[in-house]
Amino acid sequence: MFLHPVWAMAEEAGSSVSVAGFLGGSSALFDFLIENSTAASLRLEQLAASVHTFPDAVSSFFQTLSASGFSVSATLFRVAGWLAAGAAAELLFRLAIRRLSFGERTGRFARLIFSAILDLLGITIFAAVGGWYLLMSSQAEPVAQTLILTYFVALLGIRIFALIIRIPLAPYAPHSRIVSLKDDEARRLYRDVLIVASLAIVFALTSTLLRDGGLNDDAVLVFTLTSRTLVAIVLIVVCLRSRVAIASILRYGPTKRLRGQGWSSFASIWHSLAIFYVGLSWLGTSVMLLLDRPQAGHYSIVSISILLILIILCLLLDDWAISADARDRA
Repeated sequence: MFLHPVWAMAEEAGSSVSVAGFLGGSSALFDFLIENSTAASLRLEQLAASVHTFPDAVSSFFQTLSASGFSVSATLFRVAGWLAAGAAAELLFRLAIRRLSFGERTGRFARLIFSAILDLLGITIFAAVGGWYLLMSSQAEPVAQTLILTYFVALLGIRIFALIIRIPLAPYAPHSRIVSLKDDEARRLYRDVLIVASLAIVFALTSTLLRDGGLNDDAVLVFTLTSRTLVAIVLIVVCLRSRVAIASILRYGPTKRLRGQGWSSFASIWHSLAIFYVGLSWLGTSVMLLLDRPQAGHYSIVSISILLILIILCLLLDDWAISADARDRA
């Protein structure tokens, strides 16, 4: 099921394997990789022979942009000015609401949700003041507006993702934390996960931007493969650095309650499974990119996101079931 985006492409490419469920999907993926390994290897050799032209291709790309009237320095100056205005507006909002207090009977989860809503309002103000006028001021420059829109969306995506992971981790608010982590573990995990997500978002949007902007296919593929490899390496490092912290989340509930034996067993091997999954995803996606299937990267992100969401939902259901059982016994 989790490999669905990958093995669906394998079927689309002409794999003779009948896909049925997770095992069928895995079989289709491996057969696809084997059947197309020669074509992918030849494309990789061709790409390796042209790597030395990558700097010239990028330089020519920016020269073309400059010839169209696009100015990097002017765009950066404009972006810095409007983003500073947006940040100032958000800061004023946060200063205005910092005296808000919660009643003593307000639950921890309710406080987290209310705090998240206020954070979302702050991001909205930042986007409205900084982003809206920034885009309006670049209407006469299509190239600049496209670049600004792309990376502004990336910035908002990163900030919203950071907001979401702050809800359970609460890296700077220990009294609101709903996972079983120490302060230093929560902060390190928050920073590491945010770094991985930021790299993935920026690199994915940059690849699309370069492709749509007319950079030659070989140069785009070199950038995409290199950036995806970097993200995969960073993600594996994060898995190893965070194996104890995430094992604690899997092994213990919010009240330090020890979960079932199944969760404890999973907690001891989760990092090995995650590294295997990342490696398999990287290999499959890289082969498909070499076979001229740029959508493979997006499918890979979707499959990993689905897997993470399902694990989180299972943890929440486990906590809910224990809480409900405790209430019934009271």
